[in-house]
Amino acid sequence: MRSKTPIFPLPNGAPSGTTKGGSLGRNESQSTSFLGRWSFGMGRWAKWACLLTVGPLWAVQGAMELIARETFEGVKTLNAENVGQLGTWIRGAWHCRPIGPRVEGTPAPGWSGRTKKEMVEFRWDLTQAPYSQAQQGGLVGCWVRFEDLLSAGYFNEGSGVANPAQILQLNCRQDNNPFQMIGVTQSGQLLCRKAGVWHAGGNVEKHTWYWLQIEWLDTETGFAAKASFQKLGGELQELSTESIVLADHPARYAMVMNAPFQTAPFQNYIWGGRLGGATLAKISTLGEGRQLPDLLQPVEERHTWYLNPLTGNDDHDGLSPEKAWKTVAKFNEESLCHGLLSPKNGGYAQGDTVSVDTSGAPLLLKAESWRIHTPGLSIVPAAGQQRIQIQAHGDISAPGARWERVDGFPNVWTTTDANADDLAHVVVWEDDRWLHHPTGEQASAVMAALNQVPGSFYSDGTALYLHPFGSTNPNVDGKTYTRSRFRPGGASAVMLVAPDLYIEGLEICKTTLAEASTNLPFTAYGIQGDEGFGGLTVLKHCTVSYAGKHCIGFTDSNSGRQVTVEDCQVEQGTPYANQSPWVDYNGLPTASGNKTIYKNCLNLKPMGKIGSTEGATQETTSYLLHNNGSGTQFAEIEFIGGIYGGQISTYVGVTSLKLTGTTFGGGVSGAQTTSVTRCVMTQLPMGNSAPDGVLIARHNLGLFSDGVFNSSFNASCQGTLIYEGNTFDLRPFQRSDNASFSLFQRVAPVNFVFRNNVFITPADQFFSVIEKAQATDALTFSHNVYHRGQTGAAARVVSLYNDGLTTAGRSLTEWQALGQDTEGLGQDAKLDAFYMPTLDSPAVRSGANLGEAPDFTGRHFWARRSRGAVEPAESFSDWQSRHFTLAELGQTAVSGPQADDDQDGISNLVEFAFGYDPRVFEKAFHQKIHVTYSGQEKQVSLEFRKPAYALGVSYIPEMSLDMTAWEIWPNNLLPSVESRSLDGMISFTFDQSLPEIHADRLFFRLRVDLLESSLEDE
Repeated sequence: MRSKTPIFPLPNGAPSGTTKGGSLGRNESQSTSFLGRWSFGMGRWAKWACLLTVGPLWAVQGAMELIARETFEGVKTLNAENVGQLGTWIRGAWHCRPIGPRVEGTPAPGWSGRTKKEMVEFRWDLTQAPYSQAQQGGLVGCWVRFEDLLSAGYFNEGSGVANPAQILQLNCRQDNNPFQMIGVTQSGQLLCRKAGVWHAGGNVEKHTWYWLQIEWLDTETGFAAKASFQKLGGELQELSTESIVLADHPARYAMVMNAPFQTAPFQNYIWGGRLGGATLAKISTLGEGRQLPDLLQPVEERHTWYLNPLTGNDDHDGLSPEKAWKTVAKFNEESLCHGLLSPKNGGYAQGDTVSVDTSGAPLLLKAESWRIHTPGLSIVPAAGQQRIQIQAHGDISAPGARWERVDGFPNVWTTTDANADDLAHVVVWEDDRWLHHPTGEQASAVMAALNQVPGSFYSDGTALYLHPFGSTNPNVDGKTYTRSRFRPGGASAVMLVAPDLYIEGLEICKTTLAEASTNLPFTAYGIQGDEGFGGLTVLKHCTVSYAGKHCIGFTDSNSGRQVTVEDCQVEQGTPYANQSPWVDYNGLPTASGNKTIYKNCLNLKPMGKIGSTEGATQETTSYLLHNNGSGTQFAEIEFIGGIYGGQISTYVGVTSLKLTGTTFGGGVSGAQTTSVTRCVMTQLPMGNSAPDGVLIARHNLGLFSDGVFNSSFNASCQGTLIYEGNTFDLRPFQRSDNASFSLFQRVAPVNFVFRNNVFITPADQFFSVIEKAQATDALTFSHNVYHRGQTGAAARVVSLYNDGLTTAGRSLTEWQALGQDTEGLGQDAKLDAFYMPTLDSPAVRSGANLGEAPDFTGRHFWARRSRGAVEPAESFSDWQSRHFTLAELGQTAVSGPQADDDQDGISNLVEFAFGYDPRVFEKAFHQKIHVTYSGQEKQVSLEFRKPAYALGVSYIPEMSLDMTAWEIWPNNLLPSVESRSLDGMISFTFDQSLPEIHADRLFFRLRVDLLESSLEDE
């Protein structure tokens, strides 16, 4: 330990060097500075000059002595009525919650206090017993964890002006002037006093515990107060020491607080977080102050909190299923006011978890939203549950609600739903069916329409008015009537307003609003990520239905967020206004770098349908991205898999849009680059609205089974569009008002490439590929097959083509005469029902070489040459050639039927037979055998999937008692179920009762025979 020299000259016989109290902070200066000079006599110091700038005071060492300590233990509130051990209440309240420091011998995880975003001050009066024991020499300290500094104070280093949010403060003299303090700014600076001015002594990190303390020592000739801090796991460091040479300068108040240094208009600065282990102690030497050893420091660890709407209690601590909270209101308060803590290093993998048990009752949302403010928080269903059931709507069925007939309108009934205060602009459902909604400023304006139209409703904000379908009496008809709730401002049910969240299993229904006079939908999402949302966030296994304009949407104005939405489903946005169940929006022109991934999500019915529960898809939008017209806020939007009944469209504001393996209704992209690969489009193709944008669509199926052609519904295009290796089947179109309609419409100069596609149209329609193209456009048509009812050279390829002299349609012959698609074929493409070409198809390997690429089924080819989206079926030798090099084909140990080059335990023959990749290690063999019981009879069900494109292979189920002797099972080899999907896979199920066999065990296997060479494997 280094020797310390006191700044005052020492009396005769006084010890020099460091006392037992230990060293001062590592940043403490050892220099001495005086104004004036000092003298002493009679063994006492006397003041001759008036000011000392820096340095420690000397005194005889003595041990620290605890005077008062508030542990914050127990769920309680410290306020004017209950000051605990904090001395005197000045204002505000500390709300005591689990997690924090704890006294030795008490259980983990300790305790601390938070505020309700209000100013708080408590103080120990050092002139009153027992606190007066610390007046001559004392310490005030506490543990603090800063969660939010957005409303903390400021420090202008240039001018020296500051107003921090205070944590500790020491006041002196009878005038109660602050002498030393520790405050914090928005930037995390710790401010204190040094030489009479503000001093930035250190910086703190959010979501980290710190011990803060102020020591003071009063002598006959001067007074000094030293501020220090210690990061959890670190060492105590000095912030500053404030000293004055003044004999009569006693300490007056030691304060623990969350308030600004100086309260002024618009400067009510506070910090957000926790404070624990508030300590007042007596010391005799400046520098000996520390956290007392019996106060155990906080522990950084993850915690699980519990929420149970049936058995919970909001007065519980929430840290066990038996002590679960009950309501959303309780969660909202804890999340907003830092009752829930965020991880030190960010990320939900390091943060706390909230487990929600709705097995006994749904989580009820009345007029409030569920607001998740805590960064790094995970929200998950309780163990053994798949969903968090959220009831965001109200039940207005009889007998809970009493309906009265409206005078003069015999078909109209009314209720106030017990004088509910959330009736404004709500929507009513009858047995989950959407109802008509006449609009008007007040009920009297729509009453006649309500009386006339069965299945209609209206709300004036005070009462609901209803005309049921069938003009029934809602008091006795046995129907279920429900209604949405108006949350303040038309807010969404669940609000994600923090970064780095993991949200799983939320299930929300019926949040739709419809403005009474206009049908505008307000916001009213099921789940909304708003400002503050973002970071690395995952939304998984959530379902939202019957929502407003959007079901799930991210509308933040932040930058750099990366959100993954996985296995979520949204259904039926409002039928009363425009809707897109999914939305990404950012209105901040300077925001950038945002990314959203939608993985295996569903939206089968984008829009509700009046009078029905089924919903609608025609000419609807499932997903929309937009901004306020300026900026590029989104770096990338990606769709992986998933089914979307409506279109996927983006306006400006996005750099890259990617869709892979997705079924969707087509749409239009405003992205700079767009990639559509191995997708199914059901309404129209993907268009491009960005003048400098590039859209590349390869290996897709355009089936248009749900499409509706009309004069304004096609894929607009400008910029660059490259469509290669796709199959378009327009035969399933339900109707068309234009027999000469085109898939694409040129709206501005375009570079349009249409190569290696199969284009199928019905016999009674002259659908073409593109309309309104001009000779000045860069058009490249080649190697396409035009398969239609009227095949051959007379078939139309383009409509309204302007060659500079005339505007007219062009047949294939005419188009070829212009130098376009000279390799094009006007004939039957010979595709099977799943768009795979037969081996004699003119599409097989007759197109341009698209290079190394997969086809629609996902099979990878060194050279994609067949026209259309799907390559033909292949033999084992074809498969070998596709996966192995010429050198490897000569090595049976690598490419032979029994070889296993990727060492996954699956031979090449089996990899081929089940559509696996011999270069990719398979973690599991994805086939199933089930044994079920029907009465006393045992039933065996064997399921497996095989690729339709694997030729020359037989699949034979077998059974054995000892894994030595095998027999075919079932003996007729006829599957009970057989189905095929567009990805080229065929599913088989074999079911048969077991014979009477006296054996403990039975074994089953699926034998694969390679017919062309009689090789087999299992």
